[in-house]
Amino acid sequence: MPIVHPVFLSLGSNIAPERHLPLAVARLQLLGDVLAASRVWQSPPADGSEQSHYLNAAVLLATEATAEELYGCRLPEIETALGRLRDPGDRYAPRTIDIDISLFDR
Repeated sequence: MPIVHPVFLSLGSNIAPERHLPLAVARLQLLGDVLAASRVWQSPPADGSEQSHYLNAAVLLATEATAEELYGCRLPEIETALGRLRDPGDRYAPRTIDIDISLFDR
């Protein structure tokens, strides 16, 4: 019997967030069951720059994927599919979507 892992994910977007947050949640549903999703909240950019504020949400996902699979492959695939461009010189650049693992198996 496969092991199902509860995973809390943090999502954020400041490029068309009204479109990208729901699309990200829909794609996460393909990795398992989205058991819960928070309300959306707004936050300023972490570096204080003059870019748009972020819309953020948290999701509880039940998945058979391991933390390594999620972090190393599955979540970056979703980010890339939704147009995320990574700039190694600017870790705080605006983004279509950012998905982080907040808690795994807790």
